[in-house]
Amino acid sequence: MILAAAGTLAAAVPAFAQAQQPAPDPPAKLSTCLPCHGRDGIGTSPLNPNLAGQKALYMVKQLKAFKSGERRHDQMSLIAADLTAEDMEALSDWYAAQPAGGGNP
Repeated sequence: MILAAAGTLAAAVPAFAQAQQPAPDPPAKLSTCLPCHGRDGIGTSPLNPNLAGQKALYMVKQLKAFKSGERRHDQMSLIAADLTAEDMEALSDWYAAQPAGGGNP
């Protein structure tokens, strides 16, 4: 019984590894985010939140809220105003793919 369970687990590990998505290419507007959130999504100061490993859908929702005025922040509201929906998705996908501890994938 133990050997059967170990065999099942060993067979599942390669399938899980193959299911992981490759990191996306850096988005065109990544340079907009770098001063505060860095390339790897780790905030450049204690006042800037880490974005690495954050859920992409959550980040898109927040960017849309900054753009619409539902959520207000002097810098983020201005930055989000110039982002398209595609920009928001590309940036969010990029930061979601970064390891939460920092460093490139």
